[in-house]
Amino acid sequence: MDNRLTLLLPYKAFNLPITIFILAGFMNAFPKEVEEAGIVDGCSVMGVFGRLIIPMLTPALATAFIINFLNNWNEFSFALVLISDSALKTLPLGLANFAGQYNRSYTLQMAGLTIVLVPTLLFYLSVQKYLTAGMTAGAVKG
Repeated sequence: MDNRLTLLLPYKAFNLPITIFILAGFMNAFPKEVEEAGIVDGCSVMGVFGRLIIPMLTPALATAFIINFLNNWNEFSFALVLISDSALKTLPLGLANFAGQYNRSYTLQMAGLTIVLVPTLLFYLSVQKYLTAGMTAGAVKG
């Protein structure tokens, strides 16, 4: 309780299935001829992986990163249950502090929501081209 690892481990555990699903779909559609061409050209197994597969895997990795980032950024329930130290609370928990039992400050809530939304929106706009490429990369077999 009340340390950074408390949230890190559940976040990883709950985001691992979608990450595996995205990367497995991409890797199943990856042509074996590219690997064979790398071996014929003299690359080792690690050389083929580092010089050929990883650069071609970039859209799928970016898609998994974007989805995981957005899921973790907006997560509320784990942080509410596992963190009680106010210095470690996440932004959604901080926004919940604006709503009390008997009063609500809607102007402060909307200002806080805007401040929280801006980094997410900028991040998404800067990497959205990778999201589309990564989601469609493993979809078609052919």
